[in-house]
Amino acid sequence: MKDHAQTDSSQVIALLLGVFVLLAALLFVSIRSKAAEGGESDTQVTISAAAPTMSLFAHNQSELPLSMLLINEGSVTNTEIEILYSDNNGCAEIVAASSTVEMVAFHSQETALSCATSGTNSSTCIASNDAFAEFAGAVGSNTCTGPTDLDVSYKYTIEWDYFVSSSVADGWGLSARITDAAGTTSTLTLVDNFGVTGQTYMSLASSTVDFGSLALGATATSADPLVLTNTGNDSLDVDLLIDNMTCTDGTINADSGGDPGEIRVDIGSAAFESMGSNVAGGLVTLSNFNLEAASSRTDSATQTIYWGIEIPTSGVGGTCTGGITLTATANI
Repeated sequence: MKDHAQTDSSQVIALLLGVFVLLAALLFVSIRSKAAEGGESDTQVTISAAAPTMSLFAHNQSELPLSMLLINEGSVTNTEIEILYSDNNGCAEIVAASSTVEMVAFHSQETALSCATSGTNSSTCIASNDAFAEFAGAVGSNTCTGPTDLDVSYKYTIEWDYFVSSSVADGWGLSARITDAAGTTSTLTLVDNFGVTGQTYMSLASSTVDFGSLALGATATSADPLVLTNTGNDSLDVDLLIDNMTCTDGTINADSGGDPGEIRVDIGSAAFESMGSNVAGGLVTLSNFNLEAASSRTDSATQTIYWGIEIPTSGVGGTCTGGITLTATANI
């Protein structure tokens, strides 16, 4: 019996010891849990992506910022622009394949957004490659050198068509937009209200007016009228200086008034009888010519001048030749 009592006592002690160890373990876990809940032993750092910034870095014009741009006749004028971009998370987010760097030139009649949405070149919008979102740039003189570098520059070529608006009162602006690899976007007008010089230019599809073979006293119009194209960015009128036609025998006067013949011009009629512009003193001012500049790359901006002639009833014969001088004037 005694031995049995001792055994029970040891069992009780073991049980109590086991409970104590279990409580100690629970208490230890509880202490660690409270320390974590209190937040005193944890450190947190929150990094947020800030939008990148940009500034006009350089361009190939003589002044900075842009002032007056001179446009080439009938062709594209290129302007190189370099923009410096900065990102507080590093320039790697700018040069990443998932980022987009865009630019657009817009007239004050438009907005950068409207030009970006249209994605086409016109007299008031310029988006390279006819798509704002594809305004491709090449890394410029300031390259991205590593993870601690924040800055990188891009060079762009803006293709100014010959017909872009030259309105003096309303200028052009240059806007850039960037979305970095983190998805943050910045838009900024880099240059505002710079001008484009007005240019009065024209070209001829043909330089010959041929009336064919005619009898004395006949009237006719040329089968080959002169077709003029406005190759500048101003609306234009045309002055004509017409020489007398010298024949193998005799002369056909350019002046109107009957014999010895006359030459007529018109922009609305190809019939001699209804031609409204008689030549006076060899000079014709086509004040109603008013050939507007083209509005897009698909706009031909042309005007046709029809020519008529009256052959004298006598005193001329053989082959007759003369000269015509055309002068474009700005229609202001």
